[in-house]
Amino acid sequence: MAGLAGTAGRWTRPAGGWLRTETVIVALVAVLAAVIAFSGTTPWPVALVGLAAILLIPGDLLLRGLGLAVFDGWLRLYLATCAGLLLATLLGLLLNTVLPVVGVAHPLAPSRVLPALVLLTVGMYCLVVRRTGWRLPELSELWALPAVQRLRRVRPGGVRGGAGRRGANASTVFRFAVPTALPVVAALGAISLDNGGPNGPTVLMLLATVLLFVFLAVRANGLSSSYCLYAVFCVGLAFELMTSLRGWYATGHDIQREYYVFQVTLGNWRWNIADFRDPYNACLSITVLPTMLKGLLDVPAASIFKIYYQFLFALMPVAACLLGRRLADNRVGVLAAAYFVAFPTFFSDMSMLNRQEIAFLFQGGMILLLVHRPGAARHRRALFLALGLGTVLSHYSTTFLMLGQFLLAWVFLVLWRRLGRRFGERACLDAGSGWRSTLAWARGRLAGPRGRPVAGTGGPASAAAGGGVEPATVRLSRIDHGAPTAAAVSGRGWRRVFSGWEDSRILTLSAVVLLAVLTVFWTGPATHTANNMTEVVRQAAQSLVHGGDSERSSDTRSSIVSGGAVDPQVQVDQFARYAYDNRLPNVTYFPRDVVDRYPLRYAEDEFTPPTTIGRALSSVGLDPQALNGALRGGSAVVLQLLVLLGVIALVLRWPIWMRVSREYAALCAASLIYLCVLVVVPSLSAEYGLLRAFQQSLIVLALPAVLGPMVATGFLRRGPRLVAAAALPVVFLISSTGLLAATTGSYIPQLHLANDGDYYESFYPHDADVSALKWMARQEALANGTPPPAPGSSAETLAVLGQFQLPAKNRAAPALVPVNGYIYLDYANLAKARAIGMLDSTAVRYRYPIAFLDSNKNLVYDAGEAAVYR
Repeated sequence: MAGLAGTAGRWTRPAGGWLRTETVIVALVAVLAAVIAFSGTTPWPVALVGLAAILLIPGDLLLRGLGLAVFDGWLRLYLATCAGLLLATLLGLLLNTVLPVVGVAHPLAPSRVLPALVLLTVGMYCLVVRRTGWRLPELSELWALPAVQRLRRVRPGGVRGGAGRRGANASTVFRFAVPTALPVVAALGAISLDNGGPNGPTVLMLLATVLLFVFLAVRANGLSSSYCLYAVFCVGLAFELMTSLRGWYATGHDIQREYYVFQVTLGNWRWNIADFRDPYNACLSITVLPTMLKGLLDVPAASIFKIYYQFLFALMPVAACLLGRRLADNRVGVLAAAYFVAFPTFFSDMSMLNRQEIAFLFQGGMILLLVHRPGAARHRRALFLALGLGTVLSHYSTTFLMLGQFLLAWVFLVLWRRLGRRFGERACLDAGSGWRSTLAWARGRLAGPRGRPVAGTGGPASAAAGGGVEPATVRLSRIDHGAPTAAAVSGRGWRRVFSGWEDSRILTLSAVVLLAVLTVFWTGPATHTANNMTEVVRQAAQSLVHGGDSERSSDTRSSIVSGGAVDPQVQVDQFARYAYDNRLPNVTYFPRDVVDRYPLRYAEDEFTPPTTIGRALSSVGLDPQALNGALRGGSAVVLQLLVLLGVIALVLRWPIWMRVSREYAALCAASLIYLCVLVVVPSLSAEYGLLRAFQQSLIVLALPAVLGPMVATGFLRRGPRLVAAAALPVVFLISSTGLLAATTGSYIPQLHLANDGDYYESFYPHDADVSALKWMARQEALANGTPPPAPGSSAETLAVLGQFQLPAKNRAAPALVPVNGYIYLDYANLAKARAIGMLDSTAVRYRYPIAFLDSNKNLVYDAGEAAVYR
């Protein structure tokens, strides 16, 4: 057929034809731009299409330009998204650097960004055509594309196999409707709570998610990979939206400061680190990138973080699933994704850490390149380093943790290879020469004693006839250089540990050093925001030399290697002393003897009332509070043990059927050890929360968590082992998401399930808070003799956001209340006499002594849920 001639994977221009694909694409993009330009506020479905066009078209062209032949649709989607994010960030940085030199005051305005993006895309397309000979297919040839042909061979219900294919039926519709409905129901649940309604939609969504994972765990290997990955994506999106859509403003801890630096850049349509020299402002993922997207998509600024970033971050569970599927099969991939989304940080905190979401996406792409082998090794190394640059520009702490893990993994690799040479190593290098011997080995394993297939494996015909499960030989033959070599599986004892590994040599010392140099340059000469990191290194070295440190993150209390739980009252006392030590020299504060009359006390946890089921459990002697607490604490310990067992199993190559590269196994071991270092060195756990670090490490450690139950139940038959491996993440999901607590009551409320709890009290902005802060900003401006900010102006927005940030929470502490000046109290301070203080990077909750202000200040503004004293 014309247009399909030439080498495989390349397109040639057919003769004739007036309707070009390029013309249609340009017309569609023009229509999309017109809709965005003339619709006022762009509807979110149109904005999503625009976001996909902005990221995926340049990103896919970059993959093609590097010669990375990624045939897996979801893997290509993930890598193209990461590449598009990187190109958009670098384009914005280039415009922001060059245009002001030639007199352009607003380099990130849409009138500047859109032409540059079009030129970039067209230029990349021309380069790809010239370099590779690839062109877009003609419209008449789309039906003959290999991807379209594969779609035609897949049953609509997502079941593999071609026989018996019929039109969509009720089962097919239901199978796709359930995951598709999850994000919609999650959004409805968040909106219901925002309007003071019940949490029923969210509970229903969580229950449906549990049932969906049970279905996937049972049927995953009989379903198409695309369906499993789509379901995982929908679950990840639903979990993010159920928290990100809480509140009508930017709701959360770090997101308040992120939104502040975003507004600083957006107000000038230009990023300048000198406007607010802070590590947050050095993260281009929350300054340059959202400013560009805001201008191009014409959507409300808050929705960039609350909605569109969450669609992007929902790809992270897909990365975990892709890793598990690549190294094992669909079921292992789904279970790895279940562990990733069930970890509390994923759905409770990540939507409040937008800079970290983008950095996670880049790091996930780097790890996928370690186990997937598209294209030549040098091109993968180039993309690996490019995504590392994206991580550096997106988030400082994620970069530091990533560099530590990579460096430790490289040390392991050096030792491992030397020991391998001593034991007669025969590795499967990047050339992939061992795949034929792998297939021969697999066929031998599948054959019975007389050459017959082992029961249950079948063949291509039996799979197509209705079994739906491909035999291992067929699966291995579709994976490029993916399985272990014959040398890998023939080793015995310790020799198997050191020989026969896949070894692409992407994670090299030169790569780690280059990324470290880029990090030092960006945080040093480029932005001058490395002071905080220098102090952290100093404190870490001091604690290692002198031993111990009084400051330790409360996240470490669930660690199996921690030194014990942190006494909360001790932390409150430390915060009280910290407040005295941080008094400004030019401000008049109340005398210490006056402040000491109102000592700070730890604020105990509050619990939801028991439900009917909870009261029924209490009547038979089961305390719902103790049950939930034991399950939460036990799940944390069990997960750590499972990860430990899984990493040991990977290193010892217990599952010889897994296609694990040595770099991936070394990275798993390095991640586990690095987490232990964060716990042992208190200053590190206080600066970079252990739960965040564990979530970041779960990108690689989710697969060992799946292997852990198999190792622990190795004495059982295969069936019970699989049941244990599938049941544990489901139980973890039921506990961590609060589904069990919502059913029984009598437990700490979570933001996505209740208008109560620590996060609601501390980070949920109310209308009364915004009104009080706007009033206070005007009064402070008048008192200082400066013009008050105009209503609705950027200055007023920044004044309000400045009070919502975590460091501003300390201003209400009695020791930091000035004699002359305004003090703002929020809903938690007034309604529950509870407050949050920041002890460096650790949140401390205490009972707020309102009597101190009543006795020493005047109430000048009262909005019911917010008040201002002077």
